[in-house]
Amino acid sequence: MSAINAKASRKMEKYAVLTREPRCFLGSLAFSWEQRKLTEFVEFFSGLTYTPNDVQENGTLVLRSSNVSNGEVVDADNIYVNPQVVNSENVKVGDIVVVVRNGSRSLIGKHAQIKAFMPNTVIGAFMTGIRSECPEFTNALLNTSRFEEEIAMNMGATINQITGYMFSKMEFKVPCLDEQKKIGEYFEKLDNLITLHQRKPFLMKWRTSDANRNQTNRLVL
Repeated sequence: MSAINAKASRKMEKYAVLTREPRCFLGSLAFSWEQRKLTEFVEFFSGLTYTPNDVQENGTLVLRSSNVSNGEVVDADNIYVNPQVVNSENVKVGDIVVVVRNGSRSLIGKHAQIKAFMPNTVIGAFMTGIRSECPEFTNALLNTSRFEEEIAMNMGATINQITGYMFSKMEFKVPCLDEQKKIGEYFEKLDNLITLHQRKPFLMKWRTSDANRNQTNRLVL
């Protein structure tokens, strides 16, 4: 695990480079970076408002803050609603879902990228969806401390919420699309590597338990 921790540490250093020292760190490319408003290179879509009467055992999955954990979309406290009441668009691969309103201030800005096809799935009203031409880069950008700083600067002192207007005021230094793709691919691979190593202890524990069960079965037989 020490090796992956070192990779994670280097990853965070690269994130710092990404926002505070905008220069290409992949190969010898030398594209220019420029200050741009977030709304200039991403699009937003809103979530579904529903009532308790719309909730049912099966139907359309509504992604909420509980479904976002450690940068991944997870099954947790899932809510399903009647498909007939759904008037918002289905999430697509590459979309980034962001928590924009929550009772806990620390959850504001928590986000995850949709990495697989999810039919009959929308986001809830307290979420915002983000689409961009290079979602991997945008997701990496939202993982930076710069995004946290933008949230702190634009969010009110008493209301735990990011509005569309607040998003429109956020600015970041970004490179051209070619470099965005290269940076996005780099962080996507690193994220996948970290996720793989995080799952290893669970897989080892599961295999050990499974082996113990098999051994017990043999003894019983």
